[in-house]
Amino acid sequence: MSHKIHPNNYRLGYLLEWKNKWYTYSYNYSNFLIKNLKLYEYINRILYKQSLFLGNLILKDYRTKLLINLTYYSHSDLHSANLSLGVKDTFWYSISQLLQFYFKKFVQINHYCHSSLLQHPNFIVNWICLMMEKEVDLKIILNQLKSSIKKIYENEKIDEKREIPTGFSSRCTHYSICYRENNERDFSNYYYCDCITSYDRFFGTKTVFLKGVKILVNGRLLGLKNQITTSETIEIGTVPLQTKEYTLLFAIKDFVTKYGVYGIKVWMFYK
Repeated sequence: MSHKIHPNNYRLGYLLEWKNKWYTYSYNYSNFLIKNLKLYEYINRILYKQSLFLGNLILKDYRTKLLINLTYYSHSDLHSANLSLGVKDTFWYSISQLLQFYFKKFVQINHYCHSSLLQHPNFIVNWICLMMEKEVDLKIILNQLKSSIKKIYENEKIDEKREIPTGFSSRCTHYSICYRENNERDFSNYYYCDCITSYDRFFGTKTVFLKGVKILVNGRLLGLKNQITTSETIEIGTVPLQTKEYTLLFAIKDFVTKYGVYGIKVWMFYK
C-alpha cells in the first residue's frame, strides 16, 4: 500500500527549501524548535481573532535580531486598512515588543497583505474554519468556494487575442505578462490572477500559474456522535500529487467541534 507523505517534504532538496533559517547547537535545538512552534501558533491565533488569515511565515534568526516575514489575507477591508501602516501601528508594534521579551533580542516583522484567497492554501483553510464557526453547512461552504473560484477563472481568463484582462496588471508583475505573451502555449486553463515566482534549479526563477485546487474535509460531517467519519472533496482543475517538477502548496488544519475533530486539507497546483 502507498504511504502518505507531506508534499513539501517530498520536494525538499529538489524544488523547495526550508522556510525557516536558523542555526543552533545540538543541546539547544529542542528549546529553539519549541519557541519556533509557539511563535507560529501565537501569530496564527492573534491574526485569526482579527479576521486575518496567516499565509507564509519565514523566520530568520541572527545573532542580534530576529527577522520575521509573513503574509496575510484580510477577511474584511476594514482590518486591512488599519493594519497596513507598518511597524508604527500599535497592533504590530505590540506583537514585536512581546516577541522581543520572549526571544531576548530585537524582532523585526515585515508583513504583506494579499488580496485573494487563492494566493495561499492557508487562506482557504482558515476561511473554511471561520465559516464553520458561524455554523454554516459544510456543503454550502464548499459550493460557495467552488463557485467563487470558477467565477475568478471566468472573469480573468484571456481570449483568443491574448489581451490582458482588467485588474490583472495590478496583481502580476511585468515579467509574468511578458513571459506569457512570448510563449505560444495554450493558457486557457490557467488562473491568471494568482501566480507565484518559483525557483527552478535548471532555469533559475520562473513564473508559474495556478492550475488546480483540491480541498478535502474529513470528520463526522453529519453531526452524529456515533457515526463513522466521512469525507467531502472538491477538485477544480488538475492536482497531480506524484510529480516533483512542479510547485504544489499544501496546508492542513484541525477544527474541533462537539462531535469530534474535522481535518481540513488543501492542495494548490502551480504549473
